[in-house]
Parts: sequence; C-alpha cells; structure tokens
Amino acid sequence: MITDKVYKWCKQSATVTSELGEDPSQCPTKVFKKLYESHDHDLHSNESGDSLGISADGTSSFEQIDHLQRALACGNWGPSEPSELFLTIYGDAISSLEKSPTSGVVSPPLMGSTGVVPLTIVAPLPDLCRHLANCIARAKYEVFLATNFWIHSDASTLVTNAIKELSKRAGQRGERIVMKMVYDRGDPRQAWENRLSVPEDQYSGGKVRLPSAEDIPNVDLQVINFHRPVFGTFHSKFTVIDRRIALLQSSNIQDNDNLEMLTHIEGPIVDSFYDAALLSWGNPLDPPFPLLKSAARNAPIPCQEPEGAGLSLNKETDILAEHTTTSPCYDINLEQEAQRINGRIYSSGEGSRTGGVTRHLNTTIQPDTIGDSPEIDQDIEMTPYMTLPEHEPVAMALVNREPYGEPLLQPLLNAIRRGVVVSCYLCLGYNDAGELLPFQNGTNEMFANRLYNSLNSDEEKMRLRVFYYVGKDQTKPIHNQFKKRSCHIKLMIVDEQIAIQGLSEA
Repeated sequence: MITDKVYKWCKQSATVTSELGEDPSQCPTKVFKKLYESHDHDLHSNESGDSLGISADGTSSFEQIDHLQRALACGNWGPSEPSELFLTIYGDAISSLEKSPTSGVVSPPLMGSTGVVPLTIVAPLPDLCRHLANCIARAKYEVFLATNFWIHSDASTLVTNAIKELSKRAGQRGERIVMKMVYDRGDPRQAWENRLSVPEDQYSGGKVRLPSAEDIPNVDLQVINFHRPVFGTFHSKFTVIDRRIALLQSSNIQDNDNLEMLTHIEGPIVDSFYDAALLSWGNPLDPPFPLLKSAARNAPIPCQEPEGAGLSLNKETDILAEHTTTSPCYDINLEQEAQRINGRIYSSGEGSRTGGVTRHLNTTIQPDTIGDSPEIDQDIEMTPYMTLPEHEPVAMALVNREPYGEPLLQPLLNAIRRGVVVSCYLCLGYNDAGELLPFQNGTNEMFANRLYNSLNSDEEKMRLRVFYYVGKDQTKPIHNQFKKRSCHIKLMIVDEQIAIQGLSEA
C-alpha cells in the first residue's frame, strides 16, 4: 500500500540534488534526512486537506484509489505508458520506503522516471572496462565511479589509463574535471566512521594504484572507502558521466574469468543515478560537481544527438586494433566501440571460429583455457556489444534495498504452482564457500534441489527449468573453483515485458 506519506515524498519538488544545487556545501545524507525523515510526524498537519485529498472526517481519498493509479501518480513517466505489470512492481517498491526511506538510496521523487538504452554488453569483464574507459575519456565535466572491489589489475589499468587520457584532453581544452570514486576495502576505523576519505599516498599505491595528482593534473580526483561493518558491504557498481550517461554493471574492477553484463543508460533516469551517487558519496562535495544544476531531464539525450549518433570514420567491415592496457584505442562513439570489439572475435587469426571465441573469453588469470565446442555452435555469433535502435524513453525505476532480502524460494514455488514457467540460469559452484555460511540458504545446486523437491506434481516440476552457464566455446559447465568459465550476471526477465538488472547475489 502506497501511503499518503510516501505519496507526499514522491510528489514534492525538492530532492537531494536540487538542494545541493542551491548550496553545494551541505552533506547529502543530512539533506536527505531533512527532506524525508525529520518531520514525519507533521506530514498531515502541514498539508491542507485538498493537497493530500483528506476529507473532513480524516479519511484519505487515496484509500479509494487503486494501487496502480497511486503508483502511476508517484513517477515521472513523461509520454511513456508504464504497463500494469511495471506499475505493480514499482508500487510495491515505493511502498517499502514507508518504514525506511533511506534504504531507497535515492530521493523518492526520482525513483520512477524514463530512459533509453543504446547499448548493452554481455561479455568477459575486460570488455566492460573498455566501455567504461571510453566513457571516462569522453567526459567533459565530471565523473562518479562506484564499485565494490577495486584492485590493481589489467581491468583497473584500462580504467586508470582512461583517467590519464581524460586529464590530457581536459588540459588541451584548458579545463578541469571533477572525479569522485567510492569503493569498499574494509578498514578497522570504519567501525566508527563508515566513509573514510582516502589520501593520495594510499590510493595511488599498494593494491589500488589509482593515478596520482601528478599523473592527472587536470582532474580533481577524490576517493572514499565506504563500508558498514556488521551491516554490510557497499556492493553497488555504477558510473555517472557528465550527468548524461549512467553505466550499470555486474562486475567489480579486478581480473577474473567472469562473464558480466553492463547496461548503458541515458535520459531523465540518469538524474536518479546522479542523486544515488550523491547519497553514496555521503560527504560534503569539495569541490562540488559542476553539473549539480544541469539536469539530464532538461538536456538532449546524447545518443540521439546528430554528433553522437551514427558518426564513424570506418567501414563496417574494417577490423580495428584491439584496445589493450599497453595500446589504448579510444573510440568516438558507441558504434565504433562495438565495431572494435565485435569485429575481432571471429577475425583473430585463430584458424577456427571457436578458437576466436576462446581467445576472447580467456583473460589474464586463465590465458590457456581450451575451447571444445564444434564450429556449428558459432553459427549464432558471439556479439558482446549490442547496439540498439534509437527508441523513445521508456519507464524505468531505480530500486535499492537494505543488505538483506526476503527468501526467493517461496515466491518461486508460488509462481510455478499458478502456472508460470520459471527458468533459472546459474553458475555452477559460484561462491559456494560463502553460500554455505549460516542464513545464506545454500549453494546454487542445493537451492535448485530444494526447489525441485518442494514441488508436488510432475506437471509442476516440468515448469521448473534449471540451467548452468556454459561458455560459448565449451560443451559443458565448468565449476567455478577452476576459474575458467564463470558467469556473474544478475538479470531477471518477467513475461518478456520487464527486465531487472541487479547488482547482488541471491
């Protein structure tokens, strides 16, 4: 149920971002508490009956309005028309703010919005970092990067090279870039202070090795180490570029064997990611972001601008040089990026199409893994970078939660029993040691077995379909303990209408 209190939060004009735009010296988390927590007891007394639809006898007219209508009224959907299924899910999500508005990690008026997706990436982790690197290098004003785990690696070097390129380009324009980073590297001091400012001598050395101020003279880089002992880690992985582009990815910044996913998002929803970035940073902004008063909702969508769409100096058949840590190749737009990545897979001189896929999936930690799939398996080609046709903004919601959630077992069983086909794509053995800890509900195999044995009839069991990830060049799953072909993607698709990209394991 969407209460009057939640409705009021969603309809007010002030947000953390707008308040910081007026006074950047404020602390984002304190602004949030002032807006949404300080005066809960006055919500009704401070509003007229007309503004909240409260009748003379104290009964809210919203009690008579359908849940879907309330959800529709609590978002900024523009000309888009959210589906009934979308509104049902969104309504449930915003209802949870009643007990803990801070758990949303975004100002409620920004939780529901619209956006476009010009690019999705499903690929080994280095390909995600290559796109992240390109977006950073093309930035003009500011960058916010959040990740759970960062360690010096080939993956991180792709990003740090881009920060150096960013500084170089800014210097050529006579400008400076503001860049802020948040990661989670546990520190005993975080028992008292969750957000620790990381000094340059620490973040530029050791296992992190971000660029020093001397290396990036035209970038004001600040780093925060954010961890909440006992309560949970900072597990977000997203980046906001110039308040116009948001990158949502499943990966940390490290070398591993994972298949990962990144979604490139533009449009008004970027303001929501921006607000979440400010709350994740949590501390006063010094220096402030230059675009605090320049909302994405009032700006052209970058991928739909003439200078950003379709511009390419290469023929579609050209094989472009690989973007590596020792030889960076920065592209002018998404199409050229896709051409550089996709065009090399089956043209890498390996002698077979499967060999080309193997070369692409092999990373620094497992360069010698051998693919055994037949050539016919490559008839449906591997396409890591999927550029999508231009489309009108669609309804989107930014949903965060506390570091725990309701068990999924019973809802999945309920869905199967009412006739829904549930298909689970899992990674064999992923994080088994962690999942065997108390209250984690067991490994993927244990969970699948428990699901199956909880179903009563053969008909119900036929509607449960469990698959284990098999690399594009393989014929069978490889257990995660071997670190050769793992999958770290978190994605849910419902009725081919709703896509939910997540950042957490279940």
